[in-house]
Amino acid sequence: MRSLAPHLAASLSYLHNLIYRAQSSVIGVAWSLEIEVQFYIIVPILTLLFAVKNKLTRRFILLAVIIAILSMQILFLHGNPRVSLSILAYLQFFLIGFLLADIFVVDWRENPSRNFYWDLVGLAAWPLLFLILHDPRLNHWLFPGMVFILYVAAFRGWILNRIFVNRWITAIGGMCYSIYLIHYEVISAAGRFTRKISEGLPYWLHLGIQTSLVGITILLICGLYFVLLEKPCMRRDWPQRFWKAIQSLFAPRQENFENEAIK
Repeated sequence: MRSLAPHLAASLSYLHNLIYRAQSSVIGVAWSLEIEVQFYIIVPILTLLFAVKNKLTRRFILLAVIIAILSMQILFLHGNPRVSLSILAYLQFFLIGFLLADIFVVDWRENPSRNFYWDLVGLAAWPLLFLILHDPRLNHWLFPGMVFILYVAAFRGWILNRIFVNRWITAIGGMCYSIYLIHYEVISAAGRFTRKISEGLPYWLHLGIQTSLVGITILLICGLYFVLLEKPCMRRDWPQRFWKAIQSLFAPRQENFENEAIK
């Protein structure tokens, strides 16, 4: 346990990737949280791009920066764990998000029109995305653009938009980080019990049963985690709310103590 203490301290300060050049040995999936924090630190600088008034110039700069980042990654990313586990390896995806947000607000005016052509684009783009993932060179250059196309298709397609705005999809999407953070632990705990149910069955039947049982367990436990911990902290005034809740717990005891003192 003592050997994990420095790793825990580095993880709590969002510095494990930079210090140890590896994912945290305490909670491995938290490596992406550190990259997210790095993004939050530099986002005030990145948003200066929106000071460029001309939208075509602004978007040209965005695309140029994305291409420059992808080019630099080829030179410096490979063989350098500290860089590959930092914002420098993923900044292109954040900038693609900036580009999409720019188009959503300026061109679509937050109300994009929809048509079936974008459903066809999305239908073609999904299998292409998985094909690209199998080729490292194509993946490096084309993956950010494919993500952009799929997001546009989700906004602009009739069918795709109806799917992605479904309340069950948006609810699960809203708690995706809670699921991401603790799903390994839930799988490990639940799998010890559920695997006995379908042991000895054909592989695909066994896989289907386990996926259903463990998947439901993940949604239930991670959903509870989201409601109790993550969602309350999404409020800006959560520290004040938390402090008031703590005070309310001790208020009855204080009142009883004062009443007893009076008697």
